[in-house]
Amino acid sequence: MLKRIIGIFIPILTCATLFAQDYIMFNTVVLELRNGEHLALQDGVKKHNAKYHNGENGPKAYLWYNHTGPNSGTYGWAIGPMKFSHMDSDLSEDHIRDWEKNVYEIFTNEFRVAPGQWNA
Repeated sequence: MLKRIIGIFIPILTCATLFAQDYIMFNTVVLELRNGEHLALQDGVKKHNAKYHNGENGPKAYLWYNHTGPNSGTYGWAIGPMKFSHMDSDLSEDHIRDWEKNVYEIFTNEFRVAPGQWNA
């Protein structure tokens, strides 16, 4: 009888665990800046974040400057905390145009940082 109960309970617990994997995470991007455009990037990201990433209708976004390490001289931009469900829908055309207008023209390269790629 105990084997039968365990045989039913473990698959149910496994399924519940697999379907409930909507955990909290941050989406992180490293921006390589064009020479001398620090204020332009900071102002552009500030405008974009105030409009689309203010924490009211979705996750909040943050910008910081990397002073040391392998990415020194670049900016880090992160959105979060958020869940996978926040990434299920596409961004609006206005959102993309605003990023391109205020931020995209200022940096030369963008690369995403995945978990496990953090360097000290």
